[in-house]
Amino acid sequence: MTDAERLEKWYEEQNFLPGVKSIFKNVYDNYYVQDHEEPVFHGIPAVYKIVGDNFIYVHGKEKEHVLWVYEGSPEQIKPEDVPEFLN
Repeated sequence: MTDAERLEKWYEEQNFLPGVKSIFKNVYDNYYVQDHEEPVFHGIPAVYKIVGDNFIYVHGKEKEHVLWVYEGSPEQIKPEDVPEFLN
């Protein structure tokens, strides 16, 4: 079972969004962004980081950076402007 599949199974077991099938897409390394099988609108997608057997909800600046990478930056950046944890 892949990390994404483990995360999907865990999320479904938590019953966060009953009746909505969540899919988690790997952004990079251990960061996963939530998507859905059927198009639904639930605001800003959840981001989880997998550390060992744990699923850690990502928030704040770290979440902003993960979503920025996932969606693609609209403007070019200099390498020194890349957040430390992305290097």
